[in-house]
Amino acid sequence: MRQAFPDPFDVAIGKRIRYQRQLRRISQKALGDAVGVSFQQIQKYERGTNRIAASTLVRFASVLRVSPATLLADMDAQPHDGMMTFLDWPSAQEFLQAFSALEGEKLRRALVNLVRALAASAAKDVPAQ
Repeated sequence: MRQAFPDPFDVAIGKRIRYQRQLRRISQKALGDAVGVSFQQIQKYERGTNRIAASTLVRFASVLRVSPATLLADMDAQPHDGMMTFLDWPSAQEFLQAFSALEGEKLRRALVNLVRALAASAAKDVPAQ
């Protein structure tokens, strides 16, 4: 009997694949061609509506230049944990791409401190309920 809704683990794996694909600026069609499936199948995998066979997961990992464990990481965590929600934001992906392009730990640390200061300032500006 088929489930009426996607399994949360399939959804989490699909999100990780989508994140890695977008981080590398690979289209669904290009990823599908490299893995040997249609772009429609990539869409279903990324939404978690279709399960990914182990052999296909290994091909995804190879094409995306990550380990299969990266795509399966933290399977005990809730699929909709804060990090995955954060990674769903296009601005977060842009931020991470820009952050990874920075050279030097000192510059990266300065940016982290700036973002923390902005977050603290924004939290002060929120009226109490």
